[in-house]
Amino acid sequence: MAFWPSGIATPHELRTRDHYNRDLVFLSGYPVFDFRGSGGSWKHDELYVVAGPAWRNLIDVTPVVSLASISNSNHAVNAGWAVDGVRWETYNSQILLRIPLAIRDSDGYIHRVAYQITAVGNIL
Repeated sequence: MAFWPSGIATPHELRTRDHYNRDLVFLSGYPVFDFRGSGGSWKHDELYVVAGPAWRNLIDVTPVVSLASISNSNHAVNAGWAVDGVRWETYNSQILLRIPLAIRDSDGYIHRVAYQITAVGNIL
């Protein structure tokens, strides 16, 4: 079942225009959440993150997501943490990142991921 972060730490946004007078936007941030492992098998779920301004016409998006904060409460036994990819779509005219995560170990956590997005189009 997909989940949303409790917030975004240090969101940043830089806007400029390209030579076609389209908006070119660079976004970054750290979604804050606690995704806990459940044992020796991989647990998978999907994190949803809404980022940036509302768009009238979103032409293309290039997102990158990586692990930013992980922990393990006790001994790490076959522990593992992963960002398995990222897909994007629009949600209420904004960019929605769909980030599949995986974790293994009963007391392992993923607390944050880092995202960087480059988007081009026309902002509302």
